[in-house]
Amino acid sequence: MDIDKTVKFMREKVDPEFNFVDNTEKDIPFTKLDKIIKDTKLVLISSGGFHLRGDNPFDTEDPFGDPSYRVIPKNTNLDNLEISHAHYDHKYVNEDLNCAFPLKLLKELENKKKIDTLANNHYSFMGYCLKTEKIKENARELSNILKNNGVETALIAPTWPICNQSVGLIARELESDGISTVTLNLYLEIAQLVLPPRTVSVNFPFGAPFGDPNNKKLQLQVIKESLKMLKETEVKGKIKKLNYDWREKIK
Repeated sequence: MDIDKTVKFMREKVDPEFNFVDNTEKDIPFTKLDKIIKDTKLVLISSGGFHLRGDNPFDTEDPFGDPSYRVIPKNTNLDNLEISHAHYDHKYVNEDLNCAFPLKLLKELENKKKIDTLANNHYSFMGYCLKTEKIKENARELSNILKNNGVETALIAPTWPICNQSVGLIARELESDGISTVTLNLYLEIAQLVLPPRTVSVNFPFGAPFGDPNNKKLQLQVIKESLKMLKETEVKGKIKKLNYDWREKIK
């Protein structure tokens, strides 16, 4: 992807002063995980604009986006999820929610004791948001909630170009507060600017950071590789590239 073209587009269409957040001269927050993954409590956070039917939708009319988040209980009926995010194609998640919000797959891993405990609540932002300071403020608020509920690790995933900035900012705030995070990435150049603590870069289309619809083995492999990075990586800002192809069949 050409980040200069993205900046030009955003300046022409939305904000003449738009720039991506550049953290390259700042320290990268990092919380070393002192437990194995199987002994931690994990939360899933998406930027896909997911919310429960009946909840207030995200504001998709504000050209600068909506920095708020919504709560998605662990045991909710996922058929009741709706999407308020007008910037990415929903065709993949409409076919299979696990492409972007794999709560069902994480619950399977929990039942198989691959994960100790999933948090009771999981969360979604609407990651198209240029109100970066407000996103960081809301991430700090969310971090307090997570810590009060014993959450130690977070798996965070984007869906659209600007979402890659948003999830990186969220990860940095959680990590500053003692929660170990791993962030999926669909736009490598943005990760290299925002510098989340740990990044897993995938070569998949926007809207499907965990892989193509109904390709469960691939989706699980992306999840497992991402969670493995939580424990194995001790280098701040490390970016791990996964070389799986779209629609690849995992044996």
